[in-house]
Parts: sequence; structure tokens; C-alpha cells
Amino acid sequence: MPAMPQLTQQNLPVNQLIEWYSSGVIAIPEIQRDFVWDAARIRLLLDSIQNAYPSGALILWRPEFKTQSELEMSIRPERLHLYQDHPPKYLLLAGQQRLTALVSTILPEDQVSSQLGEEISLPQLFINLRT
Repeated sequence: MPAMPQLTQQNLPVNQLIEWYSSGVIAIPEIQRDFVWDAARIRLLLDSIQNAYPSGALILWRPEFKTQSELEMSIRPERLHLYQDHPPKYLLLAGQQRLTALVSTILPEDQVSSQLGEEISLPQLFINLRT
């Protein structure tokens, strides 16, 4: 019987996760639902992060794509353009709502919709990044 893959825990800064997401290192798999959080939920997530409260884990999986069709069947179609030259390093199995919420508040809106394929319509959400 093959050995069970080992899970490893890493603490990554928010800016690294956002960079990975926006550059295509992390892909959203087809099995993930659309983004559904509203501004109130996003505000609570940001408050938890600011106060160093637990805000949940992200589960990333390192897949091994053998063919282009495996890649295309695994990743959300609106993000496939990010993987024309290289496959993603990770698929995001858990935490998509949280990571997409962070990206939607930090990156410019046009980048979130055009480059990342996320249609996020948020009411105005003002955050004091200094505090």
C-alpha cells in the first residue's frame, strides 16, 4: 500500500498569498463554487486578521498534470488564460472565499475582474490600512 502523503503546515504572509493568487501560482479548481461573500463578511475577515484572531486555514494541493486536458478540466475556465505557458503550482482546495475576499480588497478592481476572472461586485468598503 502506498504511503499516505504528508501534510505540512506553513504560515504565509497575506501579501505572498495574494501574489501567488494573482500570478497564477494558485489556481481555483473547477469544483469550487463562485465567490459569494458580501462586504460585511469581508469586513469581519479583515478585522480578524488585523486583531490576529484565527481566520481559518487554506488547503493547497500540489497536483501533477500529465496533459493539457487534465489541466483544463481541473481549473475554473475564467482563469485558464493564466496557465497558457505553465501549470499552476497549487490548487486551492479550501479557503477560496477568504482568499478571493482578500484579493478583492487589496488589488485594483479591474485587475480582479479582467485578469483573475472574478466578477465581484462589492459595495464601497473603506479600510484604514494604517491601523
